[in-house]
Amino acid sequence: MALLKEFEDHMLKPSIVVVNAIISACGAATEWRQALQQFVEAKGRVLNPDVVTYAAAMSSVEKANQWQRALSLLEEVGHQREKTNIIVLNAAISACGGAAQWQFAVQILSEVHARLLQTDLVTYDAALTACANGMEWQKSIGLLRTVQETDIQLGVIAFNAAITASERASQWQAAIHLLELAGTVVDLTVVTFSATISACEQSGQWVEALQLLRCMEQRHLEANLISYASVVSSCEKALRWREALAILNNALRNSVIVG
Repeated sequence: MALLKEFEDHMLKPSIVVVNAIISACGAATEWRQALQQFVEAKGRVLNPDVVTYAAAMSSVEKANQWQRALSLLEEVGHQREKTNIIVLNAAISACGGAAQWQFAVQILSEVHARLLQTDLVTYDAALTACANGMEWQKSIGLLRTVQETDIQLGVIAFNAAITASERASQWQAAIHLLELAGTVVDLTVVTFSATISACEQSGQWVEALQLLRCMEQRHLEANLISYASVVSSCEKALRWREALAILNNALRNSVIVG
């Protein structure tokens, strides 16, 4: 903290703007403890943290998935509307989502709505990721429907998160439905297909898994190791050895090694 030391050496008190920059720098360097220390020291210097201060501090704990500290910061800012914006709340949702604390993420989202704050795609991407990590596939679908009622244009990240939630909950039909819905709105990616194929594999749906792999080829998407391995596994479970061998050969031709 050379900059702060320079201020102290000259008997100067750094402004909140300087402190905000230092907290942001600590967060960017994933030094969340140092960021929080600067946040606490700023209050000790009788500096009044502003919305940028809270956003910078929240961002630093978000990157480290320190969801409990994120909630503490959120509680501290309390009802100070002038110090709480969508950036602060988005970071809090992301921190909870990264730690699979989907209940808190959804609770914060409800608070966003209650405060009549303008949500954005980042808000819902973070909430959907939280639901994916918590295997809350029904909640994910509900959130997607909520977004569709707004002016926000859904992106592939949102759909991927919802499909991943369905995959982790072994809800293959929901995953395929979401894939079809996503295809009408966004450009599907390898991740989108891989998550859907994995959902089919977990439920023993080898025919659907194979069809999805062929669909990827038709779209000129290069299947990855996860895609091939999931389809091979689904065929093996169904004792479809010929299909499994054909897929393995196809993977080798495409320089993908399936272990």
